Amino acid sequence: MPALPPVVAAQEAERLRVARELHDELGQYLLALKLELSRLAQTEDLDDAQAVRQRVRGLLPLVDGTMAAVRRIALDLRPPDLSGSGLVPALQALARQVRARLSINVEVHARLEGLDHNALVPGAELATYRIAQEALSNAVRHAKASMVDVEVFTEGAFLVLRVRDDGAGLASRDAWTRPRLGLQGMRERAEACGGQLQIQDAAQGGCVIEARIPIASTVGNGRCDLRFNGEVN
Repeated sequence: MPALPPVVAAQEAERLRVARELHDELGQYLLALKLELSRLAQTEDLDDAQAVRQRVRGLLPLVDGTMAAVRRIALDLRPPDLSGSGLVPALQALARQVRARLSINVEVHARLEGLDHNALVPGAELATYRIAQEALSNAVRHAKASMVDVEVFTEGAFLVLRVRDDGAGLASRDAWTRPRLGLQGMRERAEACGGQLQIQDAAQGGCVIEARIPIASTVGNGRCDLRFNGEVN
């Protein structure tokens, strides 16, 4: 089967991620609501107002959880205002969300002293954020990691994002030969900014994903292809 065009690959990766979120979170909440409502409909003491109120109160946490999941998925789809908050605060906020939701240890380490953000390829910070977002998702959902370190720093002429986890690991030789559209989407985002993405198993276990994006433009039109902004078209 021929490789997907870059834009299509990135769009498919986003659709896959959204479908996974909808199935894993909204699907579970809605199934629980359906089961509880079915039990309520079969209750024989529905004439007892107190019993009905008690059963309905038991449904409220499921409704709250469903609403929270919808808000979180909507926020994930909406690109952060990096021009206002900056890349590092956005990554720190992402780490807090993952820690709160999944109770795993996510740390962000930044060394961007002296970086002129105006010199970056337009869209580079957003691409970096989206790569980190997908890398965290992969670490939690596929590698079953309990700890993830996110580093962002400059090295020579590159802005470097390095995401290291302590999960099951993923050999780099398998990364692009298996149908992993999330990984493919990360690679396409990096390449759209004139950069590259590398994946390797860590020596002490787990996986390391590293994106290197040039600080000065090396792409033809001097900007990232903003069709890779993480939105589902």
